[in-house]
Amino acid sequence: MSKLEHPDSHYLRAAQGWLELGNHVEANEELERITPHLRAHPDVLEVRWHIYAKEKQWSACVDIAAAIIKLDSNRTDTWIHRSFALHELQRTQEAFDQLLPVANKFRKVWTIPYNLACYCAQLGRLEECQKWFKKAMAIDEHTAKRAAIDDPDLKPLWDSMSGTLWKRSEWGRVTASPNQMDEQRLFTSDDAAESADRLISETLEMTGGIQQQILRSASQRPERLFWATRVLRIHHEALPTSGIALAV
Repeated sequence: MSKLEHPDSHYLRAAQGWLELGNHVEANEELERITPHLRAHPDVLEVRWHIYAKEKQWSACVDIAAAIIKLDSNRTDTWIHRSFALHELQRTQEAFDQLLPVANKFRKVWTIPYNLACYCAQLGRLEECQKWFKKAMAIDEHTAKRAAIDDPDLKPLWDSMSGTLWKRSEWGRVTASPNQMDEQRLFTSDDAAESADRLISETLEMTGGIQQQILRSASQRPERLFWATRVLRIHHEALPTSGIALAV
């Protein structure tokens, strides 16, 4: 499909700019300036999807993404966006089913197997979750690990690996179960930085360069460091040496 021409292209860029600034209301007003019959252009619909996502209108997001796919099925993000919206609607099995067919088509996109892993985790299919997570890691290990550090959708996987439970308060802080409190104090006391460096050094004896970057980054947020180090240790102890990590 041909690109929009001036002035419609100008309105589209303005809408994208407002979205980047976090103002989806102004972004929507810019889209309304576009010639009516061109508002169904996939580029316009993509911006519209993000506007509706900001408003958490997930049913509309599903419809918009489906419309884009009909117009241009080669837009990777749109397949991901449709399943994301379905998952937000608690239609996780459908989210998985809609995304699965393009896993082979877009083999270099780590987000697809990663999201499939998340959906499997939420559906209780943990062995399948591990399989998809390994595929995401094979594509982009560093990014997949960073995304997984505190992704609540992967909670069932981490629980199954560690035998522990965790939960988030309304402020997003991780709370450990009682038998983990002594370990977690390492990251919440006044000497957290020193303790973090000590644990990083210990953990790095069994991990590699990418893990070092993750741990150093996570040390800026104590609750993330707690889980990053736990998952790295679980990975080292529980998984066979395969060159593909399963955690963080």
